Amino acid sequence: MKKLLARRIDGSKAIKDNPQAAANEYFRTFYFGASHPYGRPIDEISQARITRDEIAAYHKRMYVGRNMIVLVAGDVDEKAGAMVRKAFEGIGAGSAYQWRQAKLSCRPSP
Repeated sequence: MKKLLARRIDGSKAIKDNPQAAANEYFRTFYFGASHPYGRPIDEISQARITRDEIAAYHKRMYVGRNMIVLVAGDVDEKAGAMVRKAFEGIGAGSAYQWRQAKLSCRPSP
C-alpha cells in the first residue's frame, strides 16, 4: 500500500514537470471553479493525507447492497440466477449513498 501511494505521489509531482499534462489536470479548476468537486485536482499533498483506514472505511460504506446494481444478460436459466444470488447473498444491505449537491460557481447567461 505504501509503495503504491508513493508511486501515485511521484506521478502527481511529475505532472507538474510536463506542461501539457499540467494544463490537462488543472483545466478542470478553471472550467468548474475551485469550489466544485471536479475543480479540485488531486495532488501530492492531498494524496499524502490519505490513510489506509480511510480507504477501508470508504469501501465498507460504499460497497454494500443498496449501492449495487447487478445485471445479468444473455440466455439465463434458473441455475445461473441461483449462482448470481449465491454470489451476492453475503453482502449486507448497508445504507444507500446520498449524493450531495455541488455548489456551482458559474452564473447562468443573461
